[in-house]
Amino acid sequence: MTAKEAAERERRYGLEAFAARHGLEFAPDLVEDLLDRRFYLASLWSDKVYGYGWNVMGGYWDGVPLLEMDYSAPTGAAFSGPNFGGTPTAGPFRGEYSVVKVPVPASFPPLYVLQKDWVTLLADEIDHLDHLHHERLEIMTGDRVFDESFEVLGSDREFAHRLFDPSMRRILLEKAKSYAFEFSGDSFIAYCGLLVPEELRWLCSAAVAVLRAIPGGLLDRYASFESA
Repeated sequence: MTAKEAAERERRYGLEAFAARHGLEFAPDLVEDLLDRRFYLASLWSDKVYGYGWNVMGGYWDGVPLLEMDYSAPTGAAFSGPNFGGTPTAGPFRGEYSVVKVPVPASFPPLYVLQKDWVTLLADEIDHLDHLHHERLEIMTGDRVFDESFEVLGSDREFAHRLFDPSMRRILLEKAKSYAFEFSGDSFIAYCGLLVPEELRWLCSAAVAVLRAIPGGLLDRYASFESA
């Protein structure tokens, strides 16, 4: 057995034990259709799904149904795709992520939110200097602290402004600054780099907190919205 195989087996055993402790079902097999093309992580916002998942856990976390998985997806792609009039560009490298998928009783337009890194912060500073808006997909909420902490990308500004009300902004700032979130269709995902099993509880809890912070009026408004 190679070192890589031994590490994969140890991770599988750790995830299986985590699932058993938290009353979740566990399946180690690779599955290609866990995330559909509406999610950037899976498809780079194209018509093809490039990602796949394995070590899947399913069940209820604090009363909320969810799936948690290890997920492999391409990295180094531009934010572009048919939903926004662009062409996806996939790099040759893949990343591995811990992903939680949560169903929602609505159908949301695509929206992506993640904590800003130093590259994004530098671009923001350039925007302030030359007064140009360099990321045409970026949506600003008007909350200075939130906008300096998170990048929000999407095509439906009304949806974003309704979603990121004061309660949601507080939850993201307090519980979810280490994770990325994508809202699309009848579910959303929360993810980050691959976590050790015991750290997954924080990711699952953050996803549940975000679900519970979605404004009720927004669920009613988008109950019949058909995502592109």
